[in-house]
Amino acid sequence: MSVCKVTKFFLILPYPIVTFFLSCPVFLSLCKVEFTFFLQKSWRVNAFLVILQTVKAAGPSPAFHTDVRIMINYDLKTITTIVLDVDGVLSHSTIPMSAEGEPLRTLNIKDGYAIQLAIKLGLRLAIITGGRDDSIMKRYAKLGMTDIFMGCGVKLEVYRDYLHRNGLRPEEVIYVGDDIPDYEVMREAGCPCCPNDACTDIKAISRYVSPYDGGAGCVRDILEQVLRAKGLWLSSAKAFGW
Repeated sequence: MSVCKVTKFFLILPYPIVTFFLSCPVFLSLCKVEFTFFLQKSWRVNAFLVILQTVKAAGPSPAFHTDVRIMINYDLKTITTIVLDVDGVLSHSTIPMSAEGEPLRTLNIKDGYAIQLAIKLGLRLAIITGGRDDSIMKRYAKLGMTDIFMGCGVKLEVYRDYLHRNGLRPEEVIYVGDDIPDYEVMREAGCPCCPNDACTDIKAISRYVSPYDGGAGCVRDILEQVLRAKGLWLSSAKAFGW
């Protein structure tokens, strides 16, 4: 049997099954091949390494992606508003800096798609950030956001005022933050969420920790779950354009 055939066999299986087989000596015994003997043959060692490297590079099978299931432990049908931080949520937490000392923020296209779609479908989205760069306003205004609050050194008062002016209850709000400046707001929001690379204290108070890092699709993950819970995901022609 060639390395290619062994690799192809495992690649047609879902990711969890592959990892189970590769970590289970019982499977090899059932095939009447002792695990130690299996690794004694050089081609088998190569095959084993190729399979592990290929599976690691490929990542989980789409069938097990969190973005097709409702993972947030909250009644998402009651959510009307999602408030977002920028740095570490919409943008990576490690970013390059210009010669003038200004951060050059990243963005995620899938986040952008989900933001504009959620707004079209009637959700209210807002940004509360300590950043002051005009690029933030330009980028997210193009996606349809109108509630963008910048230069917020202390976010809690801005958040409270926003809810008061719009007649919102904390129970209908998701707040997505990643670090201590978001802590006070997340303690008051009905459904606090965070990216996978948020700090420990933020993870501890979050109802949901996305498997995606900030700037790498965590906002898409959360918005998609909300839209799915409401029965709005792929529900109209609005989903198929920008």
